[in-house]
Amino acid sequence: MKADLPGKFRSRDTVAGLGVAAIGSVFALGALRFGTGSLTEMGAGYFPFATGVITMLLGLAVFLGDLLKPSAPIPRPAVRAFLFVAASVVVFALTIDRLGLLPAVILCGTISALADPGTKLHEAVLLATALAGGIWLVFVQLLGMPIMAVMGV
Repeated sequence: MKADLPGKFRSRDTVAGLGVAAIGSVFALGALRFGTGSLTEMGAGYFPFATGVITMLLGLAVFLGDLLKPSAPIPRPAVRAFLFVAASVVVFALTIDRLGLLPAVILCGTISALADPGTKLHEAVLLATALAGGIWLVFVQLLGMPIMAVMGV
């Protein structure tokens, strides 16, 4: 059986397995400088080293398991969704102190709802407004957190 590595590296599990194995390797190697000690007298680096090795082995198991099955290409990333959700977080961070909780949540919810191209603007605003009302009810009214609902109020 001949392995088609370039085609296999287009699989999500192959890439994820290699990534997890690499992270585990770096973690285990970093733990070595703290001293692992022995099983009866564990050093500061024993647990991080063991965790890194287990993570590396699990990543390699995912990688090798994926090599044995037919590859499925990695789907194109949802760039629109990523940009809208990232923008909503930035807008929330910039508006929560300036405008208050309710406008910030409405803006954030509206922008993030538009990540789905099928969402209509009026639906996004209605959903975000209901979300803002629920957040205000829970955090401000029920939990009594000192969060400004609307600027000046």
